[in-house]
This record gives sequence, structure tokens and C-alpha cells, in this order.
Amino acid sequence: MTLKGTLASEGSYVAILQGSDNKTYIVKAGDKLLDGTIRAITPDSMVITQQVTDPLSLEKTREVRKVLRQTDEGK
Repeated sequence: MTLKGTLASEGSYVAILQGSDNKTYIVKAGDKLLDGTIRAITPDSMVITQQVTDPLSLEKTREVRKVLRQTDEGK
């Protein structure tokens, strides 16, 4: 999925996502995805808590951050 944008709505933020099926989805914090839950949405990013399904992994969850705008560091 790709984070396409964020919007302020009723005192919090919602995110506009584009899925692998090229459909657009609007989600808010607390919404569940396939293997995770949206933990937070800020003006320029979204944090997802993903369930790790690898039986050899010591971690059972991990945080995935999707950023709206990539910065050009080092230029």
C-alpha cells in the first residue's frame, strides 16, 4: 500500500491509501488492515503495528512507518 495523503477530520487525521489493487481507501487510527492495525496518523506519516507471523522471530509485532513525503537527505 502507498500513503497518498492525510486529512484533518474532526480533531484527528485520516489517511488516504492506495492498495495493491489500485483502489483508494480512507482509514483512521484504530482501523485494522490485513495483518496490522493503524496506530497513529500525523500530517506527514502513518504508523502501523504489524503482527509478525514468522515463527522464528522473537518479536511478535513491529512498527511500520509510511511517510507521505520522502526527504532528500545528503543533498
